[in-house]
Amino acid sequence: MSLKVRLKKFYYSTVNLMFPLRCLICGHDISQYEAMPLCKDHLDKIRLIEKPFCQICGRKLVSEMMVETLCNDCRDAKWHFDRQYSAAIYTEVMQELVHLYKYRMRCYLAYPFALLMEKFMENYIDAAKIDIVVSVPLHWRRYMYRGFNQAYEIVRCFNGKHSLRISRGNLRRIRYTTPQVGLSPVERRGNILGAFKVINPEEFKGKTILLVDDVFTTGATIDECSRVLRQAGAVKIIGFTLAQPLL
Repeated sequence: MSLKVRLKKFYYSTVNLMFPLRCLICGHDISQYEAMPLCKDHLDKIRLIEKPFCQICGRKLVSEMMVETLCNDCRDAKWHFDRQYSAAIYTEVMQELVHLYKYRMRCYLAYPFALLMEKFMENYIDAAKIDIVVSVPLHWRRYMYRGFNQAYEIVRCFNGKHSLRISRGNLRRIRYTTPQVGLSPVERRGNILGAFKVINPEEFKGKTILLVDDVFTTGATIDECSRVLRQAGAVKIIGFTLAQPLL
């Protein structure tokens, strides 16, 4: 366990001892340290994605008989990324947590989100083959409004066990877009097209990139970022998101 993780655990343990934490969903007291500030009932409703899942987009497959196959969307899709993984299913609890994180200033959730993603990474992603980690950027107007980049803060909380190199500021969002929520898959792709730019292609040339975001819905954002990174010379792009919904 790294020093950074120990300090975070000590901080949350101390705060919990002096001022008992409450479940973010139901408000019940949490009597002991938990990485995720939830009561046991709601913690049990967070479901990590395990095989079988789509071998391209990482979406959980319903049938246990469908090992090593593709979801319906990926059978005909032509993605710009090589693989995409999501750590957890986008359940109602996870949806509420992401909402609190992004829109209600619960910035400290970046740490338990990072722990969930690291747990998944240990089983399915070979970190030794990753050259650079890139977070999906926000446009400066949205950053000023929100105060932080939710994807980058999660990346910052990776505990450093794999010594992953983090790129910041090279992949930029150059066009302000309306929120993707409520748009159809076709509308999402049109909305995000041309929104990103690589400032210094040399940093990504010939590299394997782990591209991190919070939620994978239709894949439009991850794919558009991947397209731009591919044009900059990246040889392999692995998308990695906190959660995605079931089919």
